[in-house]
Amino acid sequence: MLNGYGTWLWVLLGFVALLVPAAYFGGYAASISAARQAGDALGALAVTLQALPVYASAFLLINVLVATLSTGGYGIWAGAMSLVYDVLMPLFPKISDKRAINLIRLVFVVGVLLGAYGGNLPSLLVNSFIFAWAMTVPLFIIVTAALKWRRNSRAALWTIISSWLVAILWLIFSPVVNQTLPSWLHPPVGVIYPVTIIGVMVYVALTLVWSKETKPSLLAEIPQIPR
Repeated sequence: MLNGYGTWLWVLLGFVALLVPAAYFGGYAASISAARQAGDALGALAVTLQALPVYASAFLLINVLVATLSTGGYGIWAGAMSLVYDVLMPLFPKISDKRAINLIRLVFVVGVLLGAYGGNLPSLLVNSFIFAWAMTVPLFIIVTAALKWRRNSRAALWTIISSWLVAILWLIFSPVVNQTLPSWLHPPVGVIYPVTIIGVMVYVALTLVWSKETKPSLLAEIPQIPR
């Protein structure tokens, strides 16, 4: 959860790289203007990192590594377990526990390979971080909604699937995205926005559609302590 919040520092950095007037970047003004004119969002982000104080850049890069290592595997593993236990086992109830574990491992390996596909993009480090965060975004949405709004297990599952699918397709079709959409949506940084938007829309819509399966928020079920 902390890594999920920390990632928004990179979202803020992306807005700074693309929207703050170049004059505020001092000696880096020409470099960031050139990157923006070329539609190179990743280049603008790199220039912004260089323009920051050394300690700030170091903190952000450490955040990349920590989030990639700690949440990437967890996100893929949680999605694999949800796919096997919430989709496959209800359809095939005779699946043994041993086979279910093997299926989870298989889905996990496929997820890792899909993440490795992003190595074809300009920056393996940044792309790995973005893909790992994309795996975590639906979990953040589900947990937040379950605490504050409503809970729905089936909507949660399809939120994970749809968010992952958007992240994968955004990376695979990056040449088309780069040619047709604004620079702030270009992969790998731009994948943050569609994944978040689609995740929220899918969870809210399916929770309302499957209202009979929806439960109140966790906080609503906690007994209130009289004052």
